[in-house]
Amino acid sequence: EMTSQPFISMEMARAHLRVDYPQSTDDLDLEEKVRQACDIIRDYLHLGENAYIDSNGNVDVPAHVEAATLLVLGNLYADRESADPITKGV
Repeated sequence: EMTSQPFISMEMARAHLRVDYPQSTDDLDLEEKVRQACDIIRDYLHLGENAYIDSNGNVDVPAHVEAATLLVLGNLYADRESADPITKGV
């Protein structure tokens, strides 16, 4: 379960990873990877749990934060069996 608002939607994640299966148990792994990618970006940018959420609860994530999250997600997803999932390029 995601505890903070993710920077990207599951639809964005699936499209970026070219995952075209219907929603299934594999989504649990993908949701976890999205959470991890968001946490990595949140930590790197020193953002709080509710970054980019206004007082009305609307989310407006800047495009560069979405792009960075997708970049990290792609790396986490591609190397999910690796002991060191983040490469120096990320």
